[in-house]
Amino acid sequence: MKKEVQTLEEAEAIVNPLMAEKKWAVSVIQKTEGSYMIQWVEHKKYTALDGKEFFDEVWTTRDGDMKMIQDLEPEHARNVLRMILRKDREAANLMSDIFKEMAEEFGEGLDLDDDTDEDGNSVHTEPEKKILH
Repeated sequence: MKKEVQTLEEAEAIVNPLMAEKKWAVSVIQKTEGSYMIQWVEHKKYTALDGKEFFDEVWTTRDGDMKMIQDLEPEHARNVLRMILRKDREAANLMSDIFKEMAEEFGEGLDLDDDTDEDGNSVHTEPEKKILH
């Protein structure tokens, strides 16, 4: 169900009783002109493979409509999964790039390419030889 109201107080008057019932998934969006669009759907449950029951996740479409994951059409569900996997891959690549950049900056800060100390002497020394009897 969907309803548009003009003030936050009107929105709260609708949302608070729905939330108190604990059986509705509720979405409130403030529109650009300042009004509020309230949507609610009955929050269905699903049974996981281990037998536990959970509330289903809610998906909001680009048009702002709320849908339960179990109510999505198969093609829409596939596209949602593709988007999630793509975003996950992009985030992993971004983290890898950030890590590489940090490692390079850290290495530059340590000046690891220079094998000499301030006096120009090699920082590499021969290990001390010990004879064990």
